[in-house]
Amino acid sequence: MLVSKGPPAEITEEVREALKALRPEEPPPNVPASSQRPCKVSWANVWDALTSFQTATSPGLIGIRPEHLVQCICTDDIELLLAKLTMLVQRFVQREFSAACDLMMAGGHLLAIDKPKGGYRPICVGECFRRLAGKAVIRATSVKFSTIFGSSQLGVGAELGVERAAHLVRRAIQFAGPDRVTARVDIRNALNSLLWEVILLAVQANLPEIFAFVSWLYGAHSPLFLKAGVYLTSESGIQQGDPLGPLLFALGIQGLVDQISKIDGIDTNVWTADDGCISDTP
Repeated sequence: MLVSKGPPAEITEEVREALKALRPEEPPPNVPASSQRPCKVSWANVWDALTSFQTATSPGLIGIRPEHLVQCICTDDIELLLAKLTMLVQRFVQREFSAACDLMMAGGHLLAIDKPKGGYRPICVGECFRRLAGKAVIRATSVKFSTIFGSSQLGVGAELGVERAAHLVRRAIQFAGPDRVTARVDIRNALNSLLWEVILLAVQANLPEIFAFVSWLYGAHSPLFLKAGVYLTSESGIQQGDPLGPLLFALGIQGLVDQISKIDGIDTNVWTADDGCISDTP
């Protein structure tokens, strides 16, 4: 959930250039398709995902909000409409739509949020159905997260993950010997600069059942609209605002996190998304 003290910044040429500078220009990724069958989402996954949206969540480019879907389902034949919505979400997961839908569903409306220390945070508001499918996919595959990330990445699917990370860091500092060094790591512009090829390869290796869906969203350049007639091209990084974003980012850096854990002397290596704490004897 995004909390801001003010409205998004007015889109000027200066703001557009600042947002563009955050997202490196990269060629489309070249990753072969996975042979794994897409995951199966249940009506319970879809209903849980739908009701998890905050009230008055922003709509995508076509204007549909999650609460519109909730109202439709709750005022008519709930079982029939929820079954139909689940079938639609499953088609998204299986990438069973024509290429005409690609730009609309993979892109979104880009907002510029002022950061307290200067600069802008780009927030992408994707289509309602895309966000719903992303949330449903997370619920359908979350049972695998603990195996993939272990205790090193607590920013995805870990109950009380931030609190657990804070406890581990506090303990590492309290019980550190005179030769022990504890470093805080914050990867600069991490979410915007992670290469799509890295993301897709990580998905293919760890969660191949969502590869078709993810490659639909991050497999080709897509437009991020700032205002009428003004847009940027999404070519790298995670779209902040995408429910799948934290999971995809964590998958993308998990190989690096695992390599750090193998270094002799490392006794603390804990991350919450792109923020890490590493303790070692130099």
